[in-house]
Amino acid sequence: MGKKRFYWLGYERAVEHFVKSCRVCQLQKSPNPTTATPVGETKSFYPFEWLSWDITGPLPVTDKGNCYTSVVTDKFTKWVEAFPLQAIDSVTLTMVLVDEIVCQYSFPTNLQSDQGANLCNQVIDQLCKLLCISRKQT
Repeated sequence: MGKKRFYWLGYERAVEHFVKSCRVCQLQKSPNPTTATPVGETKSFYPFEWLSWDITGPLPVTDKGNCYTSVVTDKFTKWVEAFPLQAIDSVTLTMVLVDEIVCQYSFPTNLQSDQGANLCNQVIDQLCKLLCISRKQT
């Protein structure tokens, strides 16, 4: 703001020094970001400890008839897998989890999803119980 009205050689350094030495400025400054996990968010310590699962769509229909996407994210590595789908019924989603995640990589320890009926149903719950995968709905 002051740069529009005033300028002298070393202006930026003088302003920086002033702000660093001004007690009021330091009290108004936001604290350094912490490494704490935000409230309501889970912290992962190794790959496949926590997978987050969601469905996007309906989207424009592709040539193959797909109009949904199943998105799975590993919370530790931030690796994202996305799978095009024609339907989001419990059988289709269970097949995606088994064929595309479990058979390709491994069993997750925990599986997090929203409370949508397509991801929270008896078929997926029974699969998770059978594979000892803990479920969490947000």
